Amino acid sequence: MKNILKTGWVIMVLGTVVSCTDLEETVYDQLTTDNFFKTQEDVVAAFAPAYSGYRSLVSNHQGSWYWLALNTVDETVTPVRGSAWFDGGIHTRLYLHDWTNDENTIRQTWRQMYNGVNTCNRLIYQFENAEFEVPDLDAVIAELKVARAFWYYLLIDYFGNVPIVTEFDLPEGFLPETSSRAEVFDFIVTELRENMDLLSNEVNADTYGRWNRWNARHLLARMYLNAEVWSGEPMWEECKTLCEEIMGADKYHLEANYKAPFMADNENSGEITFAIPFDEVYTAGNNRFHVHMWTLHGLSRETFNAQTGFWGGISATPSFISSYDPDDLRIADSWLSGPQYASDGTPLYCAGWRSEDAGKPLDYTREIDDLTDAGEHQGYRLFKYEIEDGVMAAMNNDFVFFRYADIYFMLAECLYRQGDAESATVLINEVRSRAFETPEPLTAGMLDDDRFLDEYAWEFCQEGHRRQQLIRFGQFTTKAWSFHSPSESFRTLFPIPREEMLANPNLKPNPGYN
Repeated sequence: MKNILKTGWVIMVLGTVVSCTDLEETVYDQLTTDNFFKTQEDVVAAFAPAYSGYRSLVSNHQGSWYWLALNTVDETVTPVRGSAWFDGGIHTRLYLHDWTNDENTIRQTWRQMYNGVNTCNRLIYQFENAEFEVPDLDAVIAELKVARAFWYYLLIDYFGNVPIVTEFDLPEGFLPETSSRAEVFDFIVTELRENMDLLSNEVNADTYGRWNRWNARHLLARMYLNAEVWSGEPMWEECKTLCEEIMGADKYHLEANYKAPFMADNENSGEITFAIPFDEVYTAGNNRFHVHMWTLHGLSRETFNAQTGFWGGISATPSFISSYDPDDLRIADSWLSGPQYASDGTPLYCAGWRSEDAGKPLDYTREIDDLTDAGEHQGYRLFKYEIEDGVMAAMNNDFVFFRYADIYFMLAECLYRQGDAESATVLINEVRSRAFETPEPLTAGMLDDDRFLDEYAWEFCQEGHRRQQLIRFGQFTTKAWSFHSPSESFRTLFPIPREEMLANPNLKPNPGYN
């Protein structure tokens, strides 16, 4: 986000620090005398943490929603490269679906999510107990409840059966009990239904990065889309109705350029329905968005005149790159490939992370030799988000969590599930037409589960939703891809972390995990 000064709201969110120390343990009660508002200024300043906590979802490769989303699916992989990216074998275990309930990466993700829930509970309590009249209190509480519902949306997706905690003034040492996934589903849906119409109807700079009436509907539509997996009953018609309502409101539009929602100044994109704001200055340190550092080779800093180093880890799987139509413009818009050069045109060469690669051209290839012994140059690199010339450790790009193209695809999936493949292809073709200089329309006869999943992947790769798609189509644990064989069916859920269960005996393990 380059133009960060255009709203005071964004400044407050960007300037709010997400504390790492909060993740040392999962705390459900933190009531102190500091938890009460006394002035209107207190209210304005305190509202931002409901949103700033979302940055933790994408800012840490050692434990975050985004890292788990990227490293457990068929699109991307973090191979070991020489002595780099072994990290105790965690990235390999994630990719092979061989994780345990002792993984720090999973535990930190759990704690981030419940830290977000606790923050929302605290703010609701503070607003309801402020020592003065809070303007539009009902709308404020509604927005906080939707913000909390989003955390539970993430929890039900990753962990399934989790505690529902909605109070802040709890007895010291309170330990919540596990609710079933179906109960969590009903809770989230009820929260969204009861509160979304109390939110702002506006989609503008003042509501950017916040929940409004329309992106809350997007979130609810996602709940309905996954209802069969999460609650046991399909809700295609409900999802379809919401998607049509969002499209009929004319609040968002598809960009003509596929790359537009991912540029450094993407806060101006009309395709984004919900984003997490980032900035190279205001969200540096542990709060930064730095996927460029995760993926690019260290010498690529000379390509972009970067003011930081790169770590050269995560890249595309060979099987996924091979799935593309060679004429698909989204390949170059999403992945950095081929021989690499400094900004002055000087060729770049491998540094020798493996001795046999020393002096070879730094050529990002589709092929990766080995999951545990890959060349530093191997694998297409993540390039969906624009990397600016002179980029710093923190990127300016806001992270796109939901965008309008997803509404098209969700509606298309509902129609497909209801037997109307013809209408589904019309919607998919409208989105994919910008991906080809001469588009070849998808036909109903071409559309089956495998093709639908491919269309999802080509359009939404690197956005963190692939795991959900694979699970919904029954392929997360049954499909094979580069270096990855089918896994046990219980892997559709992550384990409740062992350390959390030891701290709270009321938690129940997910099936398949000891």
